[in-house]
This record gives sequence, C-alpha cells and structure tokens, in this order.
Amino acid sequence: MATIPPTRRVLDFLTRATSGGAEANLEQLFEIFELPRSESTLGKVACVEELLSGMGLRLVPDLRKGEVDSPRRVVSRELRTITPGIAMAEITGGESSNLELKSSLMYNHARALGGSGASVTDLRSDEVIHSALKSVAAFLTSGGGVLYIGVADDCSLLGIGFDFKLLSADRQNEDGWELQLRNLIKGNFKDGDNVNDYVQLRFIHIDGLCIARAEVGPRSKLSFLKHRNTYHLFRRQGNRTEELTIDQIEEFLAVRAAST
Repeated sequence: MATIPPTRRVLDFLTRATSGGAEANLEQLFEIFELPRSESTLGKVACVEELLSGMGLRLVPDLRKGEVDSPRRVVSRELRTITPGIAMAEITGGESSNLELKSSLMYNHARALGGSGASVTDLRSDEVIHSALKSVAAFLTSGGGVLYIGVADDCSLLGIGFDFKLLSADRQNEDGWELQLRNLIKGNFKDGDNVNDYVQLRFIHIDGLCIARAEVGPRSKLSFLKHRNTYHLFRRQGNRTEELTIDQIEEFLAVRAAST
C-alpha cells in the first residue's frame, strides 16, 4: 500500500477532510501527497484513491466522474451517525451561524393556517422553496452548516409529510422528497450538479415524524442562487441569511480569502 510522509500540508489537509471542509481537484491532491512527477496521470490517480481509502476518506464526486481539474470534496468514508437524540440536541439548541430550521421545503404552512380554503396544489410556494435554498446557498458560502427541514422556528417538530402531499402519488416518500430537493438545487443554482455534491441528506424519525437533515459543506467556488431569473449571492450572518449587495462582495471575498 502507498504511504505518504506526515508533512504539515498533509496534516492540515487531513484536519480539514475529517471536519468536512477539504476541497481539491486531482492535480492539487497530487501536489499535497507529493506524488512523483514522473508517474503517469493514471498511476497518480490510482495512488490517490489508495491513499484516501487507507485514511478512511473518499472523493465526492468519485473518480468515475469529472476531469483531473474538476473540484471535489474530500470527506469521511463513513457518515457520522445522527441519532434522534443527537438531532433533538441540535434542534433545541436553536438557530445559529451554522444551523437553520425550516418548516418545510415547499408547503406553505402560513397559508394553510390562514383558512383560505386553498387546495393542496395552491399550498406549494415558490417563496418557501427559495427560503430553504437560500439557507443552502449561505452555508455553501460561509463555511458550511446544517439545515433541518420539517422543524418550526420555535423548534417544534412538524415533519416533511406536508411536503409529501405536493409530490406525485408514486413519490410521496423520502426518496421522492430527496429527488425533489436535488432537482431544485440542480435547477436553481449555477453549477447545480456540483452544488448537490456538497449536500449530504439524511432522514431522521422522531415521535412518528420524518425530519430531513441536510448537512451542507463549505464550497470555495461562489454559489449563486437564481430567483426570478436573476442570480444572487448569500452569506450567513449570525443566525440570519442575508444577501450580499454589490458593494459588499469585494470586502466579503477579502475576508473569506484571509480565513482559508
């Protein structure tokens, strides 16, 4: 099995990888692991795969997708177990710079409670969808975080069963809901396919309700979200998501670069 010297660069890389924040293309990994330039590209790719596997890490997307210069996340091979107890501890801790709660992905609870007699179809809200995607966008830009969907602002559990009602009859389940979220990310973010690689989704069952937990990794490339045919950039500011205006972007990029 290939071995690597424990250089400072490798140790820093491992620290970021185990915390979910490592990002590199294959060429950068060749340099981090100080692979010989005389080795063929295929040989170096095989070596990278072996080294990462030995460290309990994997690439997202894997080596079957993309090119040598395609950006990839380097994450732990095994996902950390999230029990209902761990989830409730996170939820009851309330919103913060790296945790956000959303009542639903699509379903407009406020409209439903208003007693307007709206049909199920009418309870699908583009603004509710945009609100959830904004949180994803802000976490991508601001160091990552966790988004719970199916939880009210007061930390009470609602579940995503309300969203299921808005899916086609054969997709009113967790798989159908995840497909919907992935399609919304793909269709509303610039480079949406790549953005999906930064979102790890799990479903947690608590008191008979299904809650979605989306863990969003930090992304070095700016993540622009489309709304009303215009792309916008968001960041996390304390426990709020806010849009960056044109005059804020330069300062934001300078601060962001200094922290990486």
